[in-house]
Amino acid sequence: MSALATWIVPPNYEAQIFGLSAVEISARKISLINLSGQVSASVFYGRNDAISASMPFGDLVDFVRKKLAS
Repeated sequence: MSALATWIVPPNYEAQIFGLSAVEISARKISLINLSGQVSASVFYGRNDAISASMPFGDLVDFVRKKLAS
């Protein structure tokens, strides 16, 4: 994992809803971290996606899941 990544950790109730303990945002990639601490999914993103650490946790999870579905 990158030392230059931002970790978004949700409140416990939200972690249980999504089944995730964190979202890791690096320079070009978003990773979903499951409750066991392992990467469960990751996608690359571009400038036009407007990804930032200020986005709500649920929006980041939805972005990754939609990107994987397409």
